[in-house]
This record gives sequence, structure tokens and C-alpha cells, in this order.
Amino acid sequence: ERNNALKTIIKTGKDEIEKLEITNSCKNEEFLFSSTFNSSNSIVDYLSEKSSIVLIHNDRLFNIQETLLKETRELYNRARQEKLPCVEPDLVLNDFEDILSKIKRKIVFPDIQNPDLEGIKYSYENARSFFGNINY
Repeated sequence: ERNNALKTIIKTGKDEIEKLEITNSCKNEEFLFSSTFNSSNSIVDYLSEKSSIVLIHNDRLFNIQETLLKETRELYNRARQEKLPCVEPDLVLNDFEDILSKIKRKIVFPDIQNPDLEGIKYSYENARSFFGNINY
């Protein structure tokens, strides 16, 4: 059933898909099968109504999603050029704003504090590595 679903969404790499039917294996298969299901779930779909999510550096999360989408599109284009099986990035990645809209209870710590907003004042250190010179 999954093999048939792959055939409908794969634009290139049909040879690899045919190999999948014979050997039960093909290049990039771990990235392909998740896109064959009717719904794409995220961790939010497994949380209870009472669960709270804490988002630290919320602004950066949006930037990270844009970077991830750009990198995925580049990998998609490269795979198409090499005639490898691949699916469109929109079928592989969840939209961050859609995920955020599903979260009923969230605590957001933005990068930059806004003095015009009332609320709890907080301070925290940026992420850092204790094992080397890794900057986040």
C-alpha cells in the first residue's frame, strides 16, 4: 500500500521505486514513507489538553523553520537532478505556524523583551555548550 502511495507522489527516481518493489529497499526511503500518509502529525498531536509548551527564543524558531525549509528545498532540487526518489518539501515538513496554532497552552519567552508589554520580568542566559566552543 505504501509503495503504491509513493508512486503517486514521486516525481523522479522511478527506477529506485521499482527497485523498492523487488528488494524492499531504496535510496532515501526513510524520508519518503512519512509523506505517504493522509495526515502529518507532530508532537503537539500527542499532548493532552492540560499540557503546556514553553517556547524560548520564539523569534529564532521562526528563523530556524525558514532555514530548514530552504535547506530541504535545496536537497530536493539536488535529488531531482540526480534522479533520486524525492518528494516535495511541503509534503515532508510541517508548517511551524500551523503547529503553534494547535498549542492551546504555551509560555513564550521572546528574544527581545518589549517594555510596552506588562507581565513577568525574566532573564536567562543564551544557550551554550559546556563541551566545546559550540555557539547556538
